[in-house]
Parts: sequence; C-alpha cells; structure tokens
Amino acid sequence: MIASAWKRRAFIAILIPAGSLILLLAGSLARISDANTYRMGFSLIGNYQYFLMGFLMADFYLLNKLESSIRNYKWDLVFPLAITAVVLLRHHFLLGILLPWMILFCCLAAFRGALTAKFLGHPWITTIGGMCYTIYMYHWLMISTLVRVTGGLRTHILWLDLLIQFVLMSVIIIGVCAVLFALFERPFMRRDWPARLWAQVRHLGKA
Repeated sequence: MIASAWKRRAFIAILIPAGSLILLLAGSLARISDANTYRMGFSLIGNYQYFLMGFLMADFYLLNKLESSIRNYKWDLVFPLAITAVVLLRHHFLLGILLPWMILFCCLAAFRGALTAKFLGHPWITTIGGMCYTIYMYHWLMISTLVRVTGGLRTHILWLDLLIQFVLMSVIIIGVCAVLFALFERPFMRRDWPARLWAQVRHLGKA
C-alpha cells in the first residue's frame, strides 16, 4: 500500500526494533509472570521483527537491488563477522535488538560477496538448505534418540566428544531428513500438487 520504496522501507525499518523492544520489555516482566513471557517469546508477536526483516529483503530482491554481476570481496568479510557477532553476543541482552540486522547483513553478503555467494550457491549447500524445514522439524527428536546410542563413544575429552557427536549425528540426520524431505515436503512444493494428487487417486481408482 506504500508506493514509495524509501518510505516503505523506512516504515519497515522502524517497526523492526519496535518488535525487539517488546521482547526486552517482556523479559523485564519475567519476574511478574514467567508464563506470559514464554507466550510472548514463542508467539508471532514476539518474533515478528524477523518476518519484517524478511519482507525488507524481499523488497530489495524484487526491485533488483540485490542482484549484481560485480561481487565485492569486502562483503565476504561481513558474513563471518556477522556470524561471529551472533556467537559473542548470544547471552547479551542486546542480541534481541541486533540479531535481525545481523541476519540482514548475512543475507546481503550472500548476494554481494564473491566467495560467500559461490559457497552458498554450491549444490550441496543449496540442497541441504532446501531441506532446512524438514531438518528443523525432526533434528531434536533424532538427537534425543541417537545420543542414547552414541553416548558409548564418549572419550571424556570435551572437544573430541563434541566433534564425534557432530560428525555422526550430522551424517545420520541429514541422510534420514533427505528421505523425509523427498517423501513428505518436496511433493507439496509444487503449486498444482492438489490437482496432481487427485489425478493419481483417479488413476488408481480406474486401475
């Protein structure tokens, strides 16, 4: 509804920190009601700033502000710096305010960085990225199950145990989720999946 691009983006940019401030306010009220804070943090209202950042990125993309034939190596520095900042600030109260903007910088680097775009555009990375929702849905269940089996491989050396668990679980989780993705998610990525499904049902009925 806002035709002017800069006004539209400014409006979104103003609303993004407002959402983060709501979370901070909810956190300050945690002593009053932990239940209300939980509901806020896991609701759409408590996370809408991330959706707005996605809308802002979509706005840039649709108006061809991200695609560029000339990629800059300076953006390749932005990508690891933004990720490092997320790790360093993970327990800081400012993370809720800064995280949406760190995500924005990571996404911009994905389009504008020479090495970053090449890495993220690799078929292995894009394939696993396409399965991200399936992995998200099943990884906790699989970890809680696998750890009971892989726990016997413990060496009592923290970094080595973490490495062993990471490698084993990553291979198994990605492998299983690839099958689940092909069976339960990918078929529904086609817009005409209801018509295709109905056609198959009718074909089976005739057979």
